[in-house]
Amino acid sequence: MDVVGQVVSIFVALVFTVLPVIAIVVGIPLVFAPASGWTEIAKRFPARDGGQHYRVHFGFATFKGWIGFNGCMRVGSDSWGIAVGTNLLLPIGFKPFFIPWSAVESIVRTASSLGMTIYRIRIKGAPDIDFALRGAAFDAIAADAGAAGVPFFSER
Repeated sequence: MDVVGQVVSIFVALVFTVLPVIAIVVGIPLVFAPASGWTEIAKRFPARDGGQHYRVHFGFATFKGWIGFNGCMRVGSDSWGIAVGTNLLLPIGFKPFFIPWSAVESIVRTASSLGMTIYRIRIKGAPDIDFALRGAAFDAIAADAGAAGVPFFSER
């Protein structure tokens, strides 16, 4: 095989192996960030300056009732509100956000369609935001939410 043939073979191999991987790694976050509602939440509730203190680094959350972020959530809270970020390697489109307790209408304990207990964070005046935490991610914020006077309800 001549040099030109080898170059063409290498180029074709790169196009059909490397580019699809890059497209997936970059494309999926660019689709899921807006589709999940994450982009909208981050616009309405930008992260605080000075960084966030996260108590859980591999938490679970659900957006819009069906888009799950499993084991890739960073969640924390303090007396002012909830801090949320992601552990994704390329967090394109997933800016951290901070929801102040004053913006939280209530937290509703319910079961997901798969029977898991989830805690929906209801935002005042924003019924379009559907954000829920599971397990340790909720446990990390429960005490601060209670201390801030956020009402808790159980749905059956």
